[in-house]
Amino acid sequence: MNMNFQKTINEFGAQPSESVLQTAFIQNALDACRDAGGGEVIVPAGHYLTGSIRLYDNTTLHLQENAVLIGSENAADYTDYGKETTLGYLYQQEYIDLWHLPPHYVYALVSAIDAKNVSIIGEAGSGFNGQNCRDDAGEEGFRGPMGIRLCRCENVILSGYYFKDCANWAHQIDSCHNVTIKNLSIYAGHDGIDIHHCINVEVTGCDIQSGDDCIAGYDAYNFHMADCRLNTACNSLRIGCVNMLIENCTFYGPAKYPHRISGRHNTLYAFEYYSHGADKVRDNSRSWIVKNCSFQNIDALIHYEFGDKIHLQETTPLEDVSFYNVTIENLHKASVFKGTEGTRATMKFVDSNITYAPEAEEPACILTNAHAEVILENTAVNSGPVPFIHSEE
Repeated sequence: MNMNFQKTINEFGAQPSESVLQTAFIQNALDACRDAGGGEVIVPAGHYLTGSIRLYDNTTLHLQENAVLIGSENAADYTDYGKETTLGYLYQQEYIDLWHLPPHYVYALVSAIDAKNVSIIGEAGSGFNGQNCRDDAGEEGFRGPMGIRLCRCENVILSGYYFKDCANWAHQIDSCHNVTIKNLSIYAGHDGIDIHHCINVEVTGCDIQSGDDCIAGYDAYNFHMADCRLNTACNSLRIGCVNMLIENCTFYGPAKYPHRISGRHNTLYAFEYYSHGADKVRDNSRSWIVKNCSFQNIDALIHYEFGDKIHLQETTPLEDVSFYNVTIENLHKASVFKGTEGTRATMKFVDSNITYAPEAEEPACILTNAHAEVILENTAVNSGPVPFIHSEE
């Protein structure tokens, strides 16, 4: 990276303001960085109102201490730069109609598209505020722009900032390779991080308190998450992945922030399987390892039922998931783990402890079938009068 370019957005005319758009000044700085071959664009302390901005190759957007980019509340101030996403369902009429998906679905506050070596780095107190920008023409008739959109990018680092009140997904990442996400705080809004069609994603030290899924994505490869806290009014992970390692993480409910449509605060599942039938999924999900994690006050641990179109578990099945040294406390509902003919599913618990809340709403068990196996090794289960493993033929 050419670090000869290292300038503040103030040098291009930007001034702290929560009422006057600074978009053009910020973009001028980013364009100059691009034209110089790369470098660092610095956002000094202050609140800067902005619409869409775009990063290019070899660019670091550096938010200094207490620097905040505030998203405009006017949906017309955002764009997708005319660059299509690789999310396949966006081109399927069934889902366009079902979810009211607009042509501008992936417009965003910050975008990097077809770019290499892109970083967004924040210091203490720095971040982004999406202001829950409403778009009556948006998804579901109200969702506004994405937060940070990365499409077909390589070698990405996102670190140290917060993102609150995003009008749609805080991080919409598709078809990217080698993404490092560390020490982020994500509050309210919708999904925290989405990693569809991505390869080599690492998420560490993050605090995600979302109004929708904390992390979502299908057709992902090599996903590692460590030392994170996940709190949600939906699913902690809605995921389809080959090679996933989750370690030293805390999953807990109820959610601090409500689900934006239902208003609920309960966490549905720690793991909701995801294999969208209207998109390309290249392989079966497999090699899921969860170790040294705790789960507290969530509805149920897992939902996997291949062929369930409503929950988007259609394209390829899940083969195996293993839990090592996990503590699962106060489950409220039954989990579902059902394999499919031709692809037997295996779930294993080793050196673990599982308890259900006294007021559990459903029989304390895992519902399974003849195409799935649940194995307990040195694992204690407080399941009440119903056998923990309940197989349906």
